[in-house]
Amino acid sequence: MKAPGLLASVLLLAAATPAASQQAGTFEVGAFVQASYFEESLRFERGSGGGGIRLGFFPVRHLELEAEGAFVPTEGPGGLDVSYLPLRARLLFNLPVGEHGAFLLGGGYVRNEFGRDLDTHESGATGLVGARLGLPGSMVIRLSTYI
Repeated sequence: MKAPGLLASVLLLAAATPAASQQAGTFEVGAFVQASYFEESLRFERGSGGGGIRLGFFPVRHLELEAEGAFVPTEGPGGLDVSYLPLRARLLFNLPVGEHGAFLLGGGYVRNEFGRDLDTHESGATGLVGARLGLPGSMVIRLSTYI
């Protein structure tokens, strides 16, 4: 299987205030940094990093529909120039913890695109666990990992 093993992301920006962000009808927009660790059998560069964007919508309180995409350049065996583009859609539950925090748990669909010198893709299920911490104003810090 060509799926990455462990993926980590940090949400740097969000467009809604932490207190209001989990209310029905709220949109969130964010940018994140992603570190990708690929299966050893692929012989891709270990710990490749890139960036991505995320868009979320809360149809009901604490439940978010989320879509995101990232771009991670890496190097494959024999000097192959590979671009990895994970495209994800998921349902994310935000369990409030205290006044400004939440525990995140979600799952959904992922399509992994590999391009440049390698032209292939795969699809499958994705899961997410993490935490979010509201900052003053409209900023949120989010730490999460894909499973």
